[in-house]
Amino acid sequence: MSSLGRFTLPYHPSLPFIFATMPKRSNEFQELVSLIQKALAPSDATVTDSALVGEDSREIDILIDGKFGHFQMKVAVEAKDEKRKMDLVKFESIIGKYFSEGGIKVNKVVVVTRAGFYNPVKERAKLLGIDLMTLQEAKTTNWHRFSNASLSFKVQPHICGLDFTPPISRLDSQRLWNEATMLCPHGQNHGSAMKRAAGEVFGRWFPKNLDMFNNAVQQIQNEHDGAGHIHITMPHNGWSVVFHGKKHQITSMTARLHIVSASADINSTEYELCSEDGTTKRFQKIQATAGGKKLTFLLPETPHVPEKIILNIEDAISEAKKDRDRRRKTLARHQKNSKNNS
Repeated sequence: MSSLGRFTLPYHPSLPFIFATMPKRSNEFQELVSLIQKALAPSDATVTDSALVGEDSREIDILIDGKFGHFQMKVAVEAKDEKRKMDLVKFESIIGKYFSEGGIKVNKVVVVTRAGFYNPVKERAKLLGIDLMTLQEAKTTNWHRFSNASLSFKVQPHICGLDFTPPISRLDSQRLWNEATMLCPHGQNHGSAMKRAAGEVFGRWFPKNLDMFNNAVQQIQNEHDGAGHIHITMPHNGWSVVFHGKKHQITSMTARLHIVSASADINSTEYELCSEDGTTKRFQKIQATAGGKKLTFLLPETPHVPEKIILNIEDAISEAKKDRDRRRKTLARHQKNSKNNS
């Protein structure tokens, strides 16, 4: 049995931007190129119609290439001028064009069609971060929003805790999870509780419940700050947990699966350090809050040297929590003063 638990709570400038391939464009689609050029004119971005990229000269219907802030961005636009909505088969060919191994590398993909998209396409696009538009929506959208550099912060799903039914009360839960042994009804030792849970979750549950997992990740991205938990309950009737020589009979074990899949706009500031001998060194400070974490990067002029990139990760405290803490402290202070005055 699997159940979704209570949800609590990733710059990856290479998210694609698509409009589907089309053999012949109407005047309206041709006008779209001019519209994008005018919209992005202040940023000095280059907008190329029918751009050929790579050694094999693959075509992108519209390629936007420019420096936005400190970052070089590429947006691929593929336009589909058809009377019918785009189905999943045609959409998968676009995904392969940009997301497969050896695919075209761009920073954003948006697909534009005349008639729109079927629901399975919308769901697939949402998971991949692909923007979908009708032609009319493309004419009125703010194209500058695609030039905002963003950071993607993702952590591989991992088990952060275990619960047993009936409960096993221990103050040192970490030791219980990692040192207790699991005995099946036949008395065979199946290793630690954490090892058993990992085998069940990643070996058996995942292959059978990928759709449920993807839906949970999407819900976390949409309704939370990009980090949350899924509770996966596994029946264990007749099993025992042995810890410090004591045997505990259980009927089920629940794994708390921690998921982080968040994104946020980044703030970038450029600094210059001056040494005593007069030499200067420039670097960028990049900050973003995603998945409940505050991420700070310090990038030198040569960020391709990985050992020179400094990354700091700390827990982020939301403004709402700060406000609650301030009100709580103020109330406590007033109550203390009232008590003293009386």
